[in-house]
Amino acid sequence: MIVLRKKNRRSSPYKTTYNFSIYPKINVSSDDWLREGAKITVTIKDVDGKGNGVAHVHGVKIIVPKTSIGDKVKVVVEKVRGDIGYARVIEWFS
Repeated sequence: MIVLRKKNRRSSPYKTTYNFSIYPKINVSSDDWLREGAKITVTIKDVDGKGNGVAHVHGVKIIVPKTSIGDKVKVVVEKVRGDIGYARVIEWFS
């Protein structure tokens, strides 16, 4: 038998509430290196469903269009949404 209880609308100042999540926290360094306009060098490790190249840098996914697996490119980040960055190629390395 499941018993549902109403939450008290008032909370005690002496009570500590903890929130737990099954999802890991993504720690981004305090210098905020992933910002719009940042230039970084990446190696494409994967391709997504739309055919865009995907690189992973410090736990952050960088999506680069018009690239394939194994390409080493210098990119400029155009848009950042959460832990995903969208970038365009500015230089190709062989």
